[in-house]
Amino acid sequence: MTLSRGHAADALDAPSGGGTIPWLGIIAITVLIFLADNSLRAPVDYRATTAGVMEAVQLIGEGNAKRQLAYTGMALFGVLALVWHPRWTLRIRGPLAWAILAFLSWCFLSFVWSSEHSLTIRRLVVLAFVCTGALGLLRQFRREHIVLLIMFATLSFVIVGFVNEIVLGTFTPFAAGYRFCGTLHPVEQGLNSAMLVMSAVCLLTREKEYRRVYIACIAIGLISLFLTRSRTGAAAMLGALFVYWMLVAYRFRMRTMTIVLLSGGVLLLVLLLMANDVIPVPWDVLLMGRGTKNAASLTGRIPLWELLFRFGMERPVFGYGYNSFMSPGNAMRVAAVIAFGLNSAHSIYLDTFLGLGVVGVVLFIPVLITAQIRGLRVFGIHRDPALAFFTVLIVFEMLGGLLDSTLLFPGPRLLTFVVLGYLAFRDTTEENVAVDSVPVEESARYAAAWAGAGAARRVSGAAMARARR
Repeated sequence: MTLSRGHAADALDAPSGGGTIPWLGIIAITVLIFLADNSLRAPVDYRATTAGVMEAVQLIGEGNAKRQLAYTGMALFGVLALVWHPRWTLRIRGPLAWAILAFLSWCFLSFVWSSEHSLTIRRLVVLAFVCTGALGLLRQFRREHIVLLIMFATLSFVIVGFVNEIVLGTFTPFAAGYRFCGTLHPVEQGLNSAMLVMSAVCLLTREKEYRRVYIACIAIGLISLFLTRSRTGAAAMLGALFVYWMLVAYRFRMRTMTIVLLSGGVLLLVLLLMANDVIPVPWDVLLMGRGTKNAASLTGRIPLWELLFRFGMERPVFGYGYNSFMSPGNAMRVAAVIAFGLNSAHSIYLDTFLGLGVVGVVLFIPVLITAQIRGLRVFGIHRDPALAFFTVLIVFEMLGGLLDSTLLFPGPRLLTFVVLGYLAFRDTTEENVAVDSVPVEESARYAAAWAGAGAARRVSGAAMARARR
């Protein structure tokens, strides 16, 4: 079944597809991200005691040589990709690009008033290196290659994580309180697994080959997500996938709305029955097997937020400097009250407030909003599921950011930065690919039906005019 092209494509455009897949670049970036964000000690560190907390405070002050090496590698990769036969041009394309530049400028300017200059300069160097790596990728990768990179990287982290836990003897999925870490904190692994599912769903709906591979990736991601018991990742993924379905299933708009309305009605009925104690509330399922003990406080986040907000109000306008609030001194002050998440506030918005003040939050939120607007706009032109995925990835980050900070803290997420950069600085028509999910024969039927209806209206109008005369 052939596919018709979106109206941005030329009649002589090449068919969809990106030619040779840049596997060397994909593997290199995956290795660098692994070195920067993952640790084989993650399952052990997750169960760390007070001594582990003190070690974490020490690492904040001294830094991590492995991470520094990885970020340096990202920068070198980016520079090489920028100058070595670049395939695609980059330039400012609308409000999103200006929003990103304004936010990044404020991040670097925060060094002037930082409370911990040595920590701020380290974090800003990491930010600059990640941005350089992202720009290099954007000069070389097609959009489908970016989706493939995200799927390959997240799948690699999950598989290595399973192997790591088996080797360490910490893989005990049937034990009470077990949460799958792999090589990340369970919350981060949950977000990683959710990104694996979403990217595999995108490729499954976009490509005709390797469908079984994509289905297997979806299954692995769902299993991993369930084992992490991460409610943040699960909720953000469900919200993002709902938006993705609404975008790519535009051929089945009425069917989609019917499913949504029926599902909403069933859910409302179930909630009413639960509220009236007609049927029991399946809390164990809804809370992913983690019980109700800490659910009211969002697993300790609310007390942490209250504490950190008081710190933030000491410097509300400019903050403590980009990603610099959790200095060794402030980390000890927080740990003295609540030893929970010394590297972040577990909310991207609160972390931005702490580091960059109210001004930083006002500059950051438009980045997420304009990215979604830009994504919707270019998807409307090309009808490419990859562009729909880029849009819902920002939705995912926006939802997940309510309870997690890993987009920016402790280090920026390169994969999302690449997507933001694509939407902000790449010309989507330059790739000469416009994937439209409406089959040619179906489009022809719609056109014929519309033309027939128009002819009928014209005949009816002429008959009425004669009758009046």
